[in-house]
Amino acid sequence: MKTQITVDVLNYNPEHTGALDQLIASALWSWGVKASIKQEGRDRLLINMEKREHE
Repeated sequence: MKTQITVDVLNYNPEHTGALDQLIASALWSWGVKASIKQEGRDRLLINMEKREHE
């Protein structure tokens, strides 16, 4: 199953986008979800998620 969400981030600093993306992707991975995260505009992240196969 694939899901896509958009997240508005208050006081978002684009210079730290890698750290925030990494934190979100890592948390989702630990819950069995593979995530692809893109910055969309100044204060918005687009997150594509898919349940991953257990290894």
